Order: sequence, then structure tokens, then C-alpha cells
Amino acid sequence: VVCADGHLRDAKTAVPAGCTAVGILGRVTADGYGLIIALQDAAKQAWDAINSWTSVTAYAGTTLKLLPDDNARGSLTSYTTLGETTVSNWCVAQKSDYEAIFENLGSTRGDEGGKTYDANVNAYITGAGGTAIESIYWSATEVYDYYGWYFLAGYWHWRNKAYIDKVRPVLGFK
Repeated sequence: VVCADGHLRDAKTAVPAGCTAVGILGRVTADGYGLIIALQDAAKQAWDAINSWTSVTAYAGTTLKLLPDDNARGSLTSYTTLGETTVSNWCVAQKSDYEAIFENLGSTRGDEGGKTYDANVNAYITGAGGTAIESIYWSATEVYDYYGWYFLAGYWHWRNKAYIDKVRPVLGFK
């Protein structure tokens, strides 16, 4: 568990009093880029809206889509640092980024759409006081003209971009 003070805590133990849990460290590359998956959902969005958001490439070695304002972030706090580490704002990640996060958190589920989450991921998230991943969550990855990738119940699917669905944001850092 990543706390607002920048410390890492074991996800299977309670976060100490006075610390604010931000998310679960889900991916760190060999060159020090990383992604933290949020403990809560952001506001529901249409994929077309997500695609129009500013691309952030300075973090996590990937292209993230920056949640633009308080309305998009919902109840999430806009952290810009975790302790002394500068982080991006809340973003929607690419399909491959979510896959890497889920695999690093112990996911073993996969199909022809790609690897995605299983009960291990939700155990970490709920164990840290977060809300389990459920329902339909967009990625920032387009399938083709009218369709984007989303994850649901442990599998990847594609859906018309006009639908309004959940967003499970990430924070990127270097």
C-alpha cells in the first residue's frame, strides 16, 4: 500500500493511524517508472471523453490519459507528490499497463483478450480499505474506430466508445 507520506506498507496489514492510503503499488519497471492503482473509482466516463484528455508521457514509461478536473476525479484527492516523489495526477492507463499491474498483484486469469484481474487483486485493494474492482472499467486503449478495451469480471472485452462506464485510475511516477 502506498501512503500519501510516500511510505510503502504491507497490503496485508492495517495502515497506521495518521497515514492516508492512496493506492496499491502495481508495477515498477527496471528503469524506475511505476504505476499505483487507486483504491477507489473515479467518475464514470465515455471512452471518447477519456481519449480527448491530455496525454501524459513523462511518467511510467507509457501514455496515460490525465483525468482533467475534480468532476472527472470524483472523490479522489489530486496528489502531486508522495512524500518526496513527484507523481502524475490521476490517469486512465493503457490496456497493457493494467495487465502489468494485475499480473504483479498476483493475477493469473487471462483469455484471448489478454491477462486481467482475479480475486488476488481485489483482496489487496479491499485489504487496504479500497473498493473492489467490479462492473465495467475503461482502459485508454482503442480497439478500432468505434470501440475501446474495458475489463470486467476478470476478462478483457471491447465496447462502443459512447458508453459511460467506470474508471479505475492510476498514478504514474519516476
